Amino acid sequence: MNNQEKAYLFIKDQINTGHFKPGHLLSENQTRIKLNMSRTPIREAIKQLENEGLLVRQGQKKSLAILH
Repeated sequence: MNNQEKAYLFIKDQINTGHFKPGHLLSENQTRIKLNMSRTPIREAIKQLENEGLLVRQGQKKSLAILH
């Protein structure tokens, strides 16, 4: 499993288990630090979750609001 897949599964699991609730602002940088990964796999995971309708970008700081 590559880092993008790990990041995707981590974020999706946090959403599905209710740890990240609707309206929660997800910081790309904080997620990167927590998972000890570079920005690229985090961004790719986020794009995938945006395409699935689970996240939406908010504002200039690249925070992400949980929709589901």
